[in-house]
Amino acid sequence: MGLGLSPTLLTGDRPERARRVGEALGIPWRASMLPADKVRAVREEHGADGSAMVGDGVNDAPVLAAADVGIALGSASDLTARAGNVRLASDRLDRLPVVICLSRHAHARIRTCLAWTFAFNGAGVGLAAAGLLGPVFAAVAMLVSSLTVILLASGAGKPVEAADPALGGARSTPRSTGLTTAAPAGG
Repeated sequence: MGLGLSPTLLTGDRPERARRVGEALGIPWRASMLPADKVRAVREEHGADGSAMVGDGVNDAPVLAAADVGIALGSASDLTARAGNVRLASDRLDRLPVVICLSRHAHARIRTCLAWTFAFNGAGVGLAAAGLLGPVFAAVAMLVSSLTVILLASGAGKPVEAADPALGGARSTPRSTGLTTAAPAGG
């Protein structure tokens, strides 16, 4: 897949259909699963980096809630959408890598902003406690710190160059992705 993920198809469908879809995608599959079986499988497969689940049916709600990141497709029922953390605008799974790239980019941007904030404010508090930073200069420094974080954060909406060849070098922004995906095979 190129994103460092290990996807597995977990479905309530019959084995014949799950095998066809799994082989077409080149991923492992498990069929005839009840919602509790899916929850157990996600908990067993939970890696150091966490787990994610994409679903659309009411029977997917428990596993979306159990996964670290639950992604409900656009056609998902209201219950399923509420159980997940993310609701996509459509059912096109081929756009899911763009969503993953965008979320990774936003997460990195947030970490950069937090690091800058802690470093700048830590230095400011230390200098103020030592009596080396007057109130007027402290206020100006705080303004500069806040503006820097705002400028860093504003980059979160700029185009992200997808590093994954599976995306065909596509550029994407939160507006242009439509946050879209495709429906899984059945249940």
